[in-house]
Amino acid sequence: MKLRDLIGTAAASLWRNKGRTLLTVLATLIGAFTIALTLGIRVGVNSYISKQVDNVGEKDQLMVYADTPSGSASDKPQKYDPAVSSTASTQMLTTKQLNTIAKVKGVAKVTPMKSFTAEYIQGASKQKYAITATDGQGTHVDMAQGLQASGQAYTVDLNKAYVKALGYSNAKAALGHTVHIVAANQATNRRQVLRAKIVGVRNASIVDGGQVVFSPGLIDAINRVNNAGLPSSVKNQYYNVLATVSHPTKRNLSRIQAALTKKREWRARPLRMKWGPFTKPSTL
Repeated sequence: MKLRDLIGTAAASLWRNKGRTLLTVLATLIGAFTIALTLGIRVGVNSYISKQVDNVGEKDQLMVYADTPSGSASDKPQKYDPAVSSTASTQMLTTKQLNTIAKVKGVAKVTPMKSFTAEYIQGASKQKYAITATDGQGTHVDMAQGLQASGQAYTVDLNKAYVKALGYSNAKAALGHTVHIVAANQATNRRQVLRAKIVGVRNASIVDGGQVVFSPGLIDAINRVNNAGLPSSVKNQYYNVLATVSHPTKRNLSRIQAALTKKREWRARPLRMKWGPFTKPSTL
């Protein structure tokens, strides 16, 4: 049988069974569409997660934090060891320890991550909103508009949930406006208003729960307000620091990490992602 005859016979068969032919074509189209859609979603999700992970930490950075002594799992009484304290201070790094870390061969810079607490933020709407912010150091924030808050100027990156809550029509319209951020002293509860400029609006992110970002200068100011009047031994303590390595080869990073953990006063690891839920602002 010739090719022409085969084609003719096949066409005639398809024409005689129109319903079956239509169903076969639809099934093929639906199957192909489903496969393409699944692959597209997979590629998109993987691309998004990779982008978020790549935004966290530089290749030359190590996170250094206090080595907190772990208690015994035994229910029997344990002998007291004066070298092991049960106070929260064992979870903090001191200025003296920071200087020691800075002297480790291969460490180019040590940046302390200061603790800070802001009471609320107030914008054009005049409504006060509770706020939990983060330090953007060591992170490349995924921006929707504007720039990442950095440097010593008092600047802030809002997330999209705060834009309309604070009284701005959209992310672009919020740029350049001034917001009031209120911080309280831990000892006296005396409050101080700090004025900060909105320089950016970040996209929703799995990094830091998409929190508002404060510049290092603004964080320093809030930290001073929080800790004014407290003993220096309390003020000059840090939960962790970023150690920048001058030549961040895999071998150097491993060597410095081992050197930092040798005394068992602290631990060091490459900077990794911090996960948290994305939440909308709540009014006070």
